[in-house]
Amino acid sequence: MPTAARTITLVVAATFVAAACGTATERAVPATDPATTAVKSVAPGSAGRSVEWTPCGAVQCGALDVPASHTDPAGPVLRIALYRRAATAGAPQGTLLLLPSFDGPSARQLAEQATVMVGPAARSLDVVAVSPRGFFDSSALPCGVQTQWVTDPGRAAEIAAACVVDRGDTATSLGLLDSADDVERVVSALGARRVKAVGWGRGATILAAWKMRNPASSSFVVLDSPDDPGIALARVASLNRTAEDAALAATLMWCTSHISCPLVENAAKRVGFVLEDIEAGTAGPVTVSDFRLAFTRAMATGDVGALFGAFASAEKGDFAPLAAFAGAAGSADEAAFAARVAAACSDLSREESRKIAAADAAFETLLFRVGLGATIPLVCASMPEPTRPLSPLEPAAAARGAAVRVFVAAGDPATSPAMVRAFAKRLDWEFSQVEASGHLVVGRDRAVTDAVSRFLSGE
Repeated sequence: MPTAARTITLVVAATFVAAACGTATERAVPATDPATTAVKSVAPGSAGRSVEWTPCGAVQCGALDVPASHTDPAGPVLRIALYRRAATAGAPQGTLLLLPSFDGPSARQLAEQATVMVGPAARSLDVVAVSPRGFFDSSALPCGVQTQWVTDPGRAAEIAAACVVDRGDTATSLGLLDSADDVERVVSALGARRVKAVGWGRGATILAAWKMRNPASSSFVVLDSPDDPGIALARVASLNRTAEDAALAATLMWCTSHISCPLVENAAKRVGFVLEDIEAGTAGPVTVSDFRLAFTRAMATGDVGALFGAFASAEKGDFAPLAAFAGAAGSADEAAFAARVAAACSDLSREESRKIAAADAAFETLLFRVGLGATIPLVCASMPEPTRPLSPLEPAAAARGAAVRVFVAAGDPATSPAMVRAFAKRLDWEFSQVEASGHLVVGRDRAVTDAVSRFLSGE
């Protein structure tokens, strides 16, 4: 392949303006800051060793060039977007890395809202938020798909084709191992020693892998709802699928036990009738994908009251509120989905992809199916073989018993609480299960955020 074709270009600083703790229906499309947006071609073998910072609003924007595959340092290079906010309370007491999840606050927002997300401890630390490869402003895999397609396995080949157009072998260089190596390179480039770090969702999984491989590079680490990189990905998918189904049952139980819920009587049966109308094609533009996305978003954000209000309207023939709750296709949703595809298809071998898709198709739900279903693994099965597929990761000896705190919500619909608990126990990390529904708790639950702040302060 010609050198030019193997060059990767990334948008350094297009940002999201969604509220830090907003619901899915409040998410906005990306806003580009002309003062900070830069698109550059990075030549193979030109990975950088330092970060150049420029002012961009309330924070500083920077970037670091890293190998597309850390096993091939002389090969293609990509750019990682970084955002820095200096300590606001006296001399800095160290460096705090923040890594985002697929959804929710972007890396830039994490830097700007650090005291909201991790508490007052952030004031005494230089905060550096890292946008992992394949994420948001590091838009490495622009899948040109409609968000409403993502729950339809029949669209898998179409999505795969859209994701590999003009991407060459870069579409499968965005996995966990290289992302974790990026974190280590960022720490080195910053000249920091034993940084502190907090990650959410995928960001937490990246930090977990980094801590397992580079235990001496950090002091205090907080992981909010990570997947376990030490077990097979098919097992991760199975556990998360079960957690999703349990969250659905809990969501319906909430409605039947709260008089304020408009579907309080026979919620599951009444929602089932609405689904039948959708499947019969009598629900206007609302599709089964909309139905599944609406439930998934409500369970992740905890905004179940609005969901059942939308279903109550649908019972009367008005499907517009349900369509609005599911969310119109937009670049914010599409970028988040592209990031998920990039991560999954860079970690999953084709064989593992097919295994997960088959298990997903055979899974028996308690009521009806929500979530993304088999779509992503089927997309991955049609993608090129990844350059560094993930196999169960063995931790370095010093990683066991390290100063790591792991959090998860008891009703997390996206990450299995049982998996997170077992992961923390195996590595002798401190574990806290929060009595809450929804996905991610740090920065959303005040008590948890206060505990994180004390932990980062060494209390």
